[in-house]
Amino acid sequence: MAKPFVAVLVSGHEYLRHGIDWAKPSLSRERFLARKSALRPLYVMTIDVSRGSVREAKFGLKTEANKPETKEHKLKEPYTDKNYELVELKPDRYTYVFNKGFSKVLSVLDVYKAALSTADSQGPIIEFSIFSHAEFSGPVLANTFAYQRVEKRGSQYVLVPAPVPEGDYRDPDDLDPRKIDFTDKNQAATNIERWKKAFARGGYSRLWGCQRWDAILTLMRRVKEGTPRVSSSTSDDATIKLHLRDYEYSVISGLYSELVHKAKQSNVYEMKFGLFKALMNVVLSNTYAQKLADISGAPVYAAAPGTYADFLRNGQDMYVHESTSDIVPSYESWLKMKPDPESHGYIGYTPSDHT
Repeated sequence: MAKPFVAVLVSGHEYLRHGIDWAKPSLSRERFLARKSALRPLYVMTIDVSRGSVREAKFGLKTEANKPETKEHKLKEPYTDKNYELVELKPDRYTYVFNKGFSKVLSVLDVYKAALSTADSQGPIIEFSIFSHAEFSGPVLANTFAYQRVEKRGSQYVLVPAPVPEGDYRDPDDLDPRKIDFTDKNQAATNIERWKKAFARGGYSRLWGCQRWDAILTLMRRVKEGTPRVSSSTSDDATIKLHLRDYEYSVISGLYSELVHKAKQSNVYEMKFGLFKALMNVVLSNTYAQKLADISGAPVYAAAPGTYADFLRNGQDMYVHESTSDIVPSYESWLKMKPDPESHGYIGYTPSDHT
């Protein structure tokens, strides 16, 4: 019998208290993969970070009874509200930040360990998916802040900087995925080699959360409206005129002060298209998705910078919300990012060594 397809699905914790159970999209994805896997058995490991548990599901061939053989076991304690404090990040901006019981709950390091062990024992991975909130820095499983500590100042909890060691080392009290994770400073060299061999031919990863960045969203939209119209054949030497309100100029120049320059007309700015592309390629290359693609040698489908993810009406499956999906074709056309083969609105980050 052929080895099974292997999928590793990860569900984060709903630290924002919006009532989302991230295990639901994981289970929906498991069922989708089971329907898709017609000619091979399927083994799915679902790591539920929030509950501190692992679920294994083994599906036979379509010609067999396709009800999975399952088993679950606890690895660590579940996340609860008691692990968190309501922290003031900025004046009148609050969020819940993990602050108690770091060693008692699952972290992304446990996820990496389980994924590699599964690839070793069950076979190469066809899909690695993370269902959670996410930011430009990567998926948010727990909502910790690297080298920042929660302290009470007066009646408020705030974040206070902690000493940062020289070099890009993970904060031992950080539970979330980071762009620096796939380096020899943060993983053993043997694990880095295991990552390179962990994925099947045709395997891929999916990061289902947002990659919100309002400045990038504004920039992409204004370039799309610029003159002359930008297309896949626009030369790097082309000068694009952008019509910017004062606040738009402020946020765009905050990305790179030399990107746009004032033209003679009021509220009109000029930009070299090649400089724009260079900036965006730096942005894309510094995403968690790109780092994961590079270490695994497999494409990663994730939100484009500036876009938001949401749930479909069924409350289980995710997509890039139409409020920001208008910029996705521009990533594909101007920056040669791969389209999402499942048409959920994400973009494909391809391994740097394979582009």
